[in-house]
This record gives sequence, C-alpha cells and structure tokens, in this order.
Amino acid sequence: MRKYIYLLIVIVAAVALWEIFGVKKPAIAPTITENASSSVSGSMPTSVPIQSAYFSEITTSSLGTYLTDKKGLTLYTFANDRPGVSTCTGQCLVKWPPYGPGLSATGTAPINLPMLPVNIETMRGNNGMVQFAWKGMPLYYFYQDKAPGDTLGEGLLDAWYVVNL
Repeated sequence: MRKYIYLLIVIVAAVALWEIFGVKKPAIAPTITENASSSVSGSMPTSVPIQSAYFSEITTSSLGTYLTDKKGLTLYTFANDRPGVSTCTGQCLVKWPPYGPGLSATGTAPINLPMLPVNIETMRGNNGMVQFAWKGMPLYYFYQDKAPGDTLGEGLLDAWYVVNL
C-alpha cells in the first residue's frame, strides 16, 4: 500500500513541476503572408496563416485550404483508419510517418498540449509516440513531400487525402 502512496506522491510532484517548469505556451501572433504567384497554377501556396505552434494551413487553387504542420508540410488522413485508431503499421509507417509533437506516449490518456487548434486531438500512435489526430483521424506526412505545399500523397491508392479545412 505504501508503494502506491509513494507512487501517487511522485506523480503529483511531477505534474506540479511540469506546470511550473514545463513547456510554456509560445507567443504566436496570427499573420497572413501575401499571395504568392507561380508559373505552375495551383501548385504553390497562395496564403499561409499561422494557427498554432504545431499547425498551419495552406490554400491553393487546386485543393483549397488544407492542414499542414508549422513548416507548411502537408498532413494526410488514411481512409482505412478509424477515429483514435491507426491501421498504418510496418512499411506503411515508413512511407506515411505519423505527425506528432515528438513525445513518447506512455499510457493511454490523451496529452493536452498548448495552442492546439479546434478539432485537433492527441492519441497513441503505432510507433509508440504521441500522434496528432484531426477530428479523431490520425495525421501523417507522406515521405515524398519534401517542400511546403507538396501534395504528392493526395488521393494515393484512393485512401490518402489532405485534410481540407
């Protein structure tokens, strides 16, 4: 019984220390860049308003407005997933790396992070790390997308899609 009491004290102390010294909310002011022009219609972003420390969005003439990470790399959902459940494992994770804050997922409780936009949640990914989810659906990168605005995974295998906003 004492063992559990000591464990509870350690957990409460860790949470208190995290609140005092942990990750602070970043000071981010919403900004909108000027429209970018491109010789390839629909392939370059037309605006990039910043939404949070982890997410942004891009608008193109071909896909409309869709969700990206803070660097502008496109995020995708997988049609075979279910809310809160990723079915992407093994080689799938090599081509479709999960997007998360880089934190180890211990336990099953969702992790509350500062500055997450509406409809963004956290879950335990199949790689053992915290993974972000859009309306419950796990979020992924596509390994061939290298630059902001790349959407090479859109519609792939009729199962992978950008997150339209």
